[in-house]
Amino acid sequence: WALLTSISSTLFFLLAYYKAYELKGFHWGIVTLILFFVFSFFTIVSLKIFDKKIVSIFAISAALFLSLTFPIELRNEWIAVAWAMEIPAILFIWDWLKIPKIKGLLIILTIFVMLRLMNPFVLEYPIGNMVIFNWITYGFGIPILSLALSAWKAYRMKDKSMSELWQGCTIFLFFIYLTLQIRQAFHPGKIASGNFLIEEWGVISIFWLLLAISLFLLYRKLRIPSFIIGGRLIMIATIIQSFLCQTIFYNPMIYPSSVGGIPILNKLLLLYLLPLLSFLHSRERNGKKRGKNTSLPLLFILSIPVVFICNPSSSPNL
Repeated sequence: WALLTSISSTLFFLLAYYKAYELKGFHWGIVTLILFFVFSFFTIVSLKIFDKKIVSIFAISAALFLSLTFPIELRNEWIAVAWAMEIPAILFIWDWLKIPKIKGLLIILTIFVMLRLMNPFVLEYPIGNMVIFNWITYGFGIPILSLALSAWKAYRMKDKSMSELWQGCTIFLFFIYLTLQIRQAFHPGKIASGNFLIEEWGVISIFWLLLAISLFLLYRKLRIPSFIIGGRLIMIATIIQSFLCQTIFYNPMIYPSSVGGIPILNKLLLLYLLPLLSFLHSRERNGKKRGKNTSLPLLFILSIPVVFICNPSSSPNL
């Protein structure tokens, strides 16, 4: 009967919303909030009367109607933020009430959050023109903190699989956040622009490698496998990006572009030398020696244009 109550309530609401969602002045979010409070009340009452299965059905129903409230009432750019904040809240309630079968709901909610934030339409959101103090910080920062908190709580609950899931999501979202902030710095308010500056790729490489170094340091301190796996994947991504963008598509020796006419202090410093030094340092932090042959291909790729740092052409173009 509890399952029937939950399913019928959900189906009737969806049918009513589908048929009459264009009613002017009517806020369907109020209806979902009412249903959320109703099923939350049923959950609390059922704790002392019925078994855990019925409690879990009511708890899942309450979480479902709360999750439906956000896409109905909020603008697109805030839906993932609200869903992400819901994850640790449900997790803490799960641990407190010991309600079974909530794990599946948390996984589904996490998937929805990741899909929303990896949606290409994110690039079209009203971000603002400032660096750091923009929507990217809130739209990605809050989910990052929420998933990190969830990973910590799951680790304390001895749930290794859920903790590793949220750790991986946290690292990936921070990687995307860092990349988008760099785009915002070079193209304020126009991160969807198809234009890329040659020095932009160098800065991306530097910050990606700094993130990898940070993860390696965290692994040494905390011994959490997700950190070293994430750091190594970021290093691989940096190598691929360096080869494709810095060496082929945006190489100033192949496609003439302005790098500046001052020796050493020019765009090549950002494009090649600093990423090269960052890569060497990240390999050292990863526990690998600098002299290993696996680093030679990248050293060769990034070192070729560095010779021009001390011998720039008379014009500002290579």
